[in-house]
Order: sequence, then C-alpha cells, then structure tokens
Amino acid sequence: MPNIKATKALQKRADAAFETFHRSYTTTWGEDRWRSLFAALSLPTRYCALVNRFATQAEVQPLFGNESDHSAPDMRALSTSTTSYEKTVTFPLVVQSPSRQSYPVPQQVSSGEAGKLVLSHWNMDLASVLAACVLQVRPGDRVLDLCAAPGGKSIVLAQMLWPEGYADSTRSSESTSDTLSTCLHSNESDHARHKRLLANMQSYLPSKLFANGAVKIVRIDGSDKSAVHELPLGSGGYDKVLLDAPCSSERHVIQAHVKAASAGQIADEMANWKASHTKSLAKTQAALLMTALKAVKLGGKILYATCSISHEENDDVIERTIEAAKRERKKSFDSPQSAWRIKVDSPFEGDASGNYLLESMSEATKYGRIALPDHPAEGHWGPLYFCSIQKVPYKDKTEATPNAKAEQSRDQVSPNVPA
Repeated sequence: MPNIKATKALQKRADAAFETFHRSYTTTWGEDRWRSLFAALSLPTRYCALVNRFATQAEVQPLFGNESDHSAPDMRALSTSTTSYEKTVTFPLVVQSPSRQSYPVPQQVSSGEAGKLVLSHWNMDLASVLAACVLQVRPGDRVLDLCAAPGGKSIVLAQMLWPEGYADSTRSSESTSDTLSTCLHSNESDHARHKRLLANMQSYLPSKLFANGAVKIVRIDGSDKSAVHELPLGSGGYDKVLLDAPCSSERHVIQAHVKAASAGQIADEMANWKASHTKSLAKTQAALLMTALKAVKLGGKILYATCSISHEENDDVIERTIEAAKRERKKSFDSPQSAWRIKVDSPFEGDASGNYLLESMSEATKYGRIALPDHPAEGHWGPLYFCSIQKVPYKDKTEATPNAKAEQSRDQVSPNVPA
C-alpha cells in the first residue's frame, strides 16, 4: 500500500496505532523478548533459493557462483534419513548463503521435457521450505494445498511427489500404482492471486503434470462451510493437506513502518493496524482448518501454518478447532464409525536429523513450533508457525485402552505439553 505524507492528524493516529501494536505484542511475548523480536523483524527478510529439480542442474548451478553451498547442510542430512518412513521421502535442494546476500532473479533454463523451459529456482524463506517438508509427502500421496498462492510451498510439494520427473533423474519414469494415484491440487480463492498461482506453477513444473491431471489449480473459498464439496476429491479424499493460512503478517507491517518512517512518511499497514483484525483472521483461519480436516481422510495429516507471531492466530486456532471438532463429532453421534478427533503430531518423531533441524530453526509452542528471526542459532529465518495434526478415528469407551479415558477427556495430547 502507498505511504502517506505525515500530516499532524495522521501522525497522531499512526502513533496511537504503533503504541497499541507494541503494547499488544509486549503482552504476548514479554518486554525483553518483544524488544529482541521487533529488532529482528525490522531487518530485511532473509531468503534461501529453492532449486527447481525439474530444471537441468548444469544450467542452474552456475547462477549462484562458487560462494554458496548448493545443498544446505541441514537439508542434505535430512534427505538421507529413512527412519520411520514407509517409503523414501525426497527433500528439496536449497542454496543458502551464510550472509544475507540476494540471489539472482530466476532464469529460464532447460527441463527434462523437449522444448519446455522452466524457471531455475524460487527465492523464499527457509522456514517456509521446512514447513512444507514437515508434511512429508511422498509418491502416491493425494495432496491439497488449500491456500497456495503464490505457489512456493506447492513447488516444494511437487518436487517431493514426483522425484522421477527431475530433469537429471535416473529413476524410472514408467507409470506405477504410486505415480498414477499421486496428485497435487493447489487452491487460491482470490482471482488475481489465483492467476499468479497458475502462472507460477506452469513456469516451474513439467507440462505433463498438468496434461495428465496430476496437478490442478482450483479456485474455491476454503472458509465456506460447504467448500469441501467443491474440491476435486471431495470429503476425505486427500492423504495430506497443507494450509498456509492468510494472517496478520506482522513482519510486513513492521518493515513497511520502518521504511516509511525513515522517509518521514506513514505506512498504511501500521496506521490501519487494529487488534480486531487479528480476531477476524483467527475466525477465518479456524474455518479453513475445519475445511482441511473435512478434506483429509481418516489417518491423514494436515500441516497448519501462518507467518503470524500472534498466539491468537496460531496455537489458539488449533485449540478453537479442537472444540469445533467436538461439535462435529456430536453431529455424527448416530454414525460412530465416521467420528474423528484431532491428534497433534511430533514432526520427524524418532528422526535425529529432522529433530536437529527443527531445534536449530524453531522453538516449541503449546501445540506446534515457530521459527523466529531472533532464534539463538542466528539463522534469521521466519516468522513461520506450523503445527502438524492428524485426523484419527474417535474411540469410544468400549474400545478404550488403559489411558483412553484420559485421552478422551483432553481430546488430544500436545507433544509440547506434559500429559
């Protein structure tokens, strides 16, 4: 949004909004932590480069020169682990510099398809790559990206779903039961953002994924109560769902304010900030998460994420959805076989390299984790909150295990909260 020249009246309004903003997040994080976090959020966003594996790597790597590491050490370690995985999970290749250097603009390069050019890489926050990886999609999965624009996380998911399609792959590209069932449906409700999502996906992915219907770009309002019936696979049709929900994006608000203030101007983003906006967004986020839960099959997984630092848009949305799930369960009282509950997962459980990556980039919250740019490891990634949840059958008392009664009374157990 355009900045405004600072008249006396507007300055007074902006100062009041800025004070309210600070007071709100000081209450959330505490005075010392908020001071540290605000300073880190004021700095330019740090990016890594997500390498497009559908592009010919011999043409991609020279774009980054010799100073960058073409496979971030932590991601490389994670990609070699197979602990607790039913099938091999292929994790993305990223380039990350030890500095905040900018990466080149993505370039058109050759792909594995004759005559098809694709873009070389996508510049994005490494925390966003991590969040998509936590979902651990693999060939054979039917995946929904519910709020996909502009498409970076969908590109991550596509690379994990179709490793046999890499330009330099030595894997067989013959159709198997896994490759035939694999699909990615990327959704965006806003018309302009939907057009951008479609253009981006077509610029990075092989044409055959669109031609054979494996990748579809859809446009529905995921917050609508009946949205699940408009999805290509309908209710319970997906193995995994990524929900990177629209949020307050406080980093954008702060950076707009800092930039405008340095020029003696007022940023609309800060001048118009209200705590009530957070409450409204949290309501939408909970509705989106309920749609994701209806879309995923029993036993399926959802990764809920936001780039907000507000508890109200993060852990509180998970808590609100747990209560909503209870109400949904009451509606299906006459059909106990279809009743379900929410289980909070521990990402990369039992995987040492995965857990190391989580600890080096994020911190635990009540239900999930959050990557923040003032993390002690000084990676300066984020902010990005994420919580991995599973839709599991609800067990009645006749199916109870010794601790099932206590489990039912809590409805779920957070891995970050003592039972």
